[in-house]
Amino acid sequence: MAADGIALRAYRKLVRLFPHRFRCAFEREILHTTEDAAVWIERQGLIGIVRLFADLACQLAMAHLRECLWDLRYEARILSRRPAFTLVAVVSMSLAICAGSAFFSELNGTILRDVPGVAKAEEVVTLQQPISYPTYRRFRDRRDLFSSTSAYLAPVPFGVGLDGHTQRVWGHIVAPAYFSTLGVTAAVGHVFDAHDDEAPGIPPIVVSDRFWKNNLDSDPNAIGRTVHINGKLCTIVGVTPKGFQGASPMMFVADLWLPVSAGAGVAPELADDALERPQLAMFQFIGRRRQGVTASQIEAALDTVLRQLLRDSGHPVTESGHLVWVAAGGKLIPTRERDRGLFAFLPMVVIALLMLIACSNVANMLLARALDRRREVAVQLAMGASRARLLRQLMLESLLIAGGAGVLGFALTGWLMHLLSRLRLPHAMPVQFDVRVDGRVLAFTIGLTALTGLAIGLLPALQATRAELVPALKEGGNLKVRRRRALSARNLLVVAQMAGSLTLLLLIGYIVFGMERSMMGASGFDAQNVQLISVDPIRDGYNVGQAEEFYPRLMERVQAVPGVVSATWTEAIPMQPSGRITFSTQTGGSRRVDEATKYVVGRDYFQTMGIRILRGRGFAKGDERGRSHPIVVSEALARTVWGNGDPIGSSLSLASRNDVAFGLMGGSAFDYRAASRDDSCEVIGIAADVLETPVERPGPAVYLPMTEEDFARPPFQGVTLAVRTAPGLDAASIVRAQIAGIDDNLTTFNARTMPDWTEQVMFLVKIGLWSYGLMGVFGLVLASVGLAGVTAYSVSSRVHEIGIRLALGARSADILQMMMAEGTALIAIGAGIGIALAVLAKHGMAASMDPVAQSIQHSRSDLRIAAGALGVLAIVGLSACYLPARRSARVDPVVALRQE
Repeated sequence: MAADGIALRAYRKLVRLFPHRFRCAFEREILHTTEDAAVWIERQGLIGIVRLFADLACQLAMAHLRECLWDLRYEARILSRRPAFTLVAVVSMSLAICAGSAFFSELNGTILRDVPGVAKAEEVVTLQQPISYPTYRRFRDRRDLFSSTSAYLAPVPFGVGLDGHTQRVWGHIVAPAYFSTLGVTAAVGHVFDAHDDEAPGIPPIVVSDRFWKNNLDSDPNAIGRTVHINGKLCTIVGVTPKGFQGASPMMFVADLWLPVSAGAGVAPELADDALERPQLAMFQFIGRRRQGVTASQIEAALDTVLRQLLRDSGHPVTESGHLVWVAAGGKLIPTRERDRGLFAFLPMVVIALLMLIACSNVANMLLARALDRRREVAVQLAMGASRARLLRQLMLESLLIAGGAGVLGFALTGWLMHLLSRLRLPHAMPVQFDVRVDGRVLAFTIGLTALTGLAIGLLPALQATRAELVPALKEGGNLKVRRRRALSARNLLVVAQMAGSLTLLLLIGYIVFGMERSMMGASGFDAQNVQLISVDPIRDGYNVGQAEEFYPRLMERVQAVPGVVSATWTEAIPMQPSGRITFSTQTGGSRRVDEATKYVVGRDYFQTMGIRILRGRGFAKGDERGRSHPIVVSEALARTVWGNGDPIGSSLSLASRNDVAFGLMGGSAFDYRAASRDDSCEVIGIAADVLETPVERPGPAVYLPMTEEDFARPPFQGVTLAVRTAPGLDAASIVRAQIAGIDDNLTTFNARTMPDWTEQVMFLVKIGLWSYGLMGVFGLVLASVGLAGVTAYSVSSRVHEIGIRLALGARSADILQMMMAEGTALIAIGAGIGIALAVLAKHGMAASMDPVAQSIQHSRSDLRIAAGALGVLAIVGLSACYLPARRSARVDPVVALRQE
């Protein structure tokens, strides 16, 4: 009985949680009904109490939901009556939300998304540098670290012969346990196992679901079918699941997998005993770590193994630093956990500033609106509404604005990411860049929308509900003269907007002008009237002898065509080098070691590409025989090593590294033959500097002549024929006709003109410049709108004060000057804070961004950027302040004083 009484007392207290309007209408009825049901509750015991409180909880939730819906409809009607205000607020916030969602979508589509088809992707690890196959065997023995390991060679182009036609297909050459390490099983047939790796005869291959559908018409009888791979017969044994395109589908997409046991007879990449050469680091490592093993433990253990291997082979080893870096192998772009912040730093800074400006702008607009709604709020308070209820009602207005902005921003993000995913990157191999939105991006956008809704609405709602009832209910009471505070909430928001806008403008100025200086500098080559087309006879089934006969024969036919000025065979072209190379020189009695960009080119390369030879000569026919070791160096290398001296006739000792030359801003290459470049070479010429990427100044470069070995073992991008013709000549058709005259089954690929290639590389940079530029303009516009809003609010709230000043003899010009002085003070304070923030952020970014570092190195450029940004901010800000301030000079003192 006592428990029933306690339950009823608790029930009566909980009834008070119903909304005020509901309690006014139904509180007595609910309590009366409950007291009548007390006898029934006593009979039911605990079950009756539970049912009573459950019924109360349902009614309580429904009552608050109905009131929220009523408030929502009310605020929607209020916003619909002010379409201009609503449109500006929604568009401002939608653009800021779009910027944040687009940035997250890019992160999600690259370093956060798991590789499709990989089971338990969080367990898979990889290394950030390639290793040799003997090194892989030593790593494989660490069973205490890994439950399974494998290695693969990528990217690898295969010449696949189907129905008498050869096409170029990208894939991987894989070690045993590749598919089991990734947890991938076959959708049709089976993947490689130990039996396939050891069985003699025709090598097996596994194809992707995409290749199976596009090239084999989804034929279930394709298992066991033989196809020609690089001119050799192979047997299809399996088809991978849909969506799986290798362990690294973004960087090294794969539609075909060949086991390493196939040997050099099928894969020229494995020639010269590549699997036994400890210094030929060209394999990517993957492993599935055991439970409880951390990435740092793997790094430490493998670092020790690699150091011991290098010591055993007689190579010097540095005692400091790491030789092994472990990354998340189950992600589309493998990165270390500690490095993920670097990918997000600059966009995060820009977008945070943009969100600050947008939220401050809309919050200022809502603060200005709160003045107009003071009387409305006072009436509701006088009629018994609680401040909490009004606070919720006003917060719903900001959430409505944020909700509309979120829907618009997400739609815009989806459209932009769709366009970005269709962008073709400037690489010889296909690079998949899929950043389309998914459920994770939608969840992020919803969270960002809710956060911005709270951010823009909380301060205006608190300000509006602090209204004093009696003055607010009086006619004209909202226009009384109040003591003004210099650091009001509205002024602080405007200062924050101005500071954020100037910081954004300065940072974007450093980036844009740094990139512009690199792009506007001389490229070092003449792209006009140059046609590029690539071939790869070795992977089309030619043997070495046939390939050696083909190249000079085609060159003779092309050069004999009227209108052809010059032609050359080359592995590298401007902004697509062959890789990096380490060299040493003997200067001043000591030996110095440096690094340079490597270009492997044929004779007449400099003439065809329009690269000036400043001193000495370029390559001649005899240089391709490989007996001598001539090289051409860039002007930057000559200046770095020899200063003002003459390097012609000097020697360089080359010690190549097997590095991937890969980047979003330039081409890509992988030199599998680097071990054969350990030579002492003679400098025969100095070439003008050539851009390596659009955003960096030309650095030291070494040009090596193509030798017979290079023609016999071309890199994955094949060998490129560059042809300079007279204006108006269709060089592509000429080259294809000459190739068809020799062998019409030979595959040609990557046909483009040099201007098209240059534009393709520059296009990504231009997108970045335009994106950051538009962000800067958008931030400035938002800040200006906010300043105009706070000035308009100041004018409207001080009409009575202005009327008194005019009645006492003040001139209109004095009033205008007073209002402009307040706006100027806000701009000045915001500018000072913005400059300080920009200086701190600039030096923080300079360590990782070369364009910013270049700007810092030129203080005069910094001053011009700062002066320009301050000038733009001052002009736009004062203009935004002047328009509403001008209305203050038109106030009629009689009308203004009559309102009191």
